[in-house]
Amino acid sequence: KTLESAVVKVIHQVEQSDGGLEFQESSSSLVVKEILQEAPELITEQLAHLLRGSILFKWMTMESEKISEKQEEILSILEEKFPSLPPREDIINILQETQFSAQGLSIEQTMLKDLKELSDGEIKVAISTVNMTLENCMFHSNISSDLKAFADKFGFDVLILLASYLSEEEQPRRQIAVYSQNLELCSQICCELEECQNPCLELEPFECGCDEILVYQQENPLVTCDQVVLLVKEVINRRCPEMASNSRTSSTEAVAGSAPLSQGSSGIMELYGSDIEPQPSSVNFIENPP
Repeated sequence: KTLESAVVKVIHQVEQSDGGLEFQESSSSLVVKEILQEAPELITEQLAHLLRGSILFKWMTMESEKISEKQEEILSILEEKFPSLPPREDIINILQETQFSAQGLSIEQTMLKDLKELSDGEIKVAISTVNMTLENCMFHSNISSDLKAFADKFGFDVLILLASYLSEEEQPRRQIAVYSQNLELCSQICCELEECQNPCLELEPFECGCDEILVYQQENPLVTCDQVVLLVKEVINRRCPEMASNSRTSSTEAVAGSAPLSQGSSGIMELYGSDIEPQPSSVNFIENPP
């Protein structure tokens, strides 16, 4: 909140397509384009190295076989301007090695590697992308207490884990887990994700050995993590504050430990640090809170 006056511009672009919301460019490529147009002298080799790495990492997470023409154009400009930049292949290899490595990390550290936060002023939802199967993450003796400790520490009412990994056939696979001590809130979010048709996630629930966590196999791997984040944002916008008692229940509603909404969601920051710019609505995005 104290940094609000320092924000002079939010740069972001979301385009609509027949398949639903689709991210055409990384925020970093839009930033590079803006600087090249307004003040190209500001781009140093160090900044070019940072921005190029961010663009390449965004391309990796989109699981696209080819870099888009727009991003290729930006990368080529940076590489021509600074020919001593490390080869792309070296940067991609380092990023891949770091992205998929969770060795020695706690549940908290794993979730904080790629975390987005949504809030409507009353509830706070954390959405964390992890690069492993949920079986590896969930079949952990203290998973329930670890998630509760994480939610309590950062004041979250709902935790959502988006898992991306490759199958034995090297095909992209996705899973979703939803954790909350609030039964109705968890059920409402799960129902919306299960029934969403644009895009359709094709969720299939499966057991993870913990009643407080709803886990799904996402049979439609084409729906990206960014799209799921936007879906959850829409759910929060449509949420009934009173949480009516006759609300629909999820097909896997066995969530134990229903509790009142956390009181830790007041006075949140309004600094937009995410790759996703807030639309004209009540939900704010905060990425990687301290």
